[in-house]
Amino acid sequence: NYRLENNLNSSTPKAYPFVIFENGKFIIPEEAKKLLTENNFTKIGIISLVGKYRTGKSFLLNRVLLNKQQNSGFGVGPTFRPCTKGIWIWSEPIMISNSSCLKPFPCFLVDTEGLGAYIEEINHDTKIFLIAVLISSLFIYNSFGAIDEISLTSLSLVLNLSETIKIKSLKHKDTEEELAEYFPALLWLLRDFSLKLEDKNGNVITEKQYLENALKELSGLTNTIEEKNRVRNLIRAYFPERDCYVMVRPTENEQDLQNLQNLPDSKFRKEFLEQSKIFRNKVMKKTKPKRLNGKVLTGAMLVEIGRASCRE
Repeated sequence: NYRLENNLNSSTPKAYPFVIFENGKFIIPEEAKKLLTENNFTKIGIISLVGKYRTGKSFLLNRVLLNKQQNSGFGVGPTFRPCTKGIWIWSEPIMISNSSCLKPFPCFLVDTEGLGAYIEEINHDTKIFLIAVLISSLFIYNSFGAIDEISLTSLSLVLNLSETIKIKSLKHKDTEEELAEYFPALLWLLRDFSLKLEDKNGNVITEKQYLENALKELSGLTNTIEEKNRVRNLIRAYFPERDCYVMVRPTENEQDLQNLQNLPDSKFRKEFLEQSKIFRNKVMKKTKPKRLNGKVLTGAMLVEIGRASCRE
């Protein structure tokens, strides 16, 4: 169960820049600090969406999670050029009620700059990934099609996390298992998925089992196999709480795919609309208040975590 709550700072909800890259460094603008601190949130959740650029992340946030149509919501563009820059936060929190908390708590949606944008470089992507991970209570990784070596490699930015996490509260942490306590739950979303969910013996499996099968170690002793297994081992270690969900292509019409944000529901495939409802409910059920060092984060604490990760 969830509802949108009007933000006290603005009568018109909108996306605010939460992290921007300016003069060679990442910073948190004053608007974002004000948004998270002035309302005295005693507990807070963050749902972030990360993935390759131009993969429909903003559309998913707008139409599926926020139920925003046309030009409202996070920025959406029809071309190959990346639309979202930095990290953006929606000013109107979702009030979530689930088994993780006795009372409803506010949760903010976060949109991130797409990974692999041709105008940026790997260190920039790693930083965006890192900040999104550290501030999130639910981390949605958005990719297309099946889980394969390419998609696992795209997620392998996680390999850099153990070297880049140097926030004061984390400095004494050494192992992946210890670092994992600071990490959010992972929900891997596979878009435009058209394969049958079966194991190698043809048995029907769940999305979660499909993910677990993809993360199993490969047999072999070559350097290539060892590197592939390293990626798998780190993903399992960093994200002990993980799940997967699949969604079909929203529409078969190629022209409509360029204008998804403005399409009425009648233009979407029935299966996609049904999956959207299930996905929305799964997200709301899995999202918890953000915790660090056993403490529930307030809005002000979240800002400090963001500022610390920007400095490193």
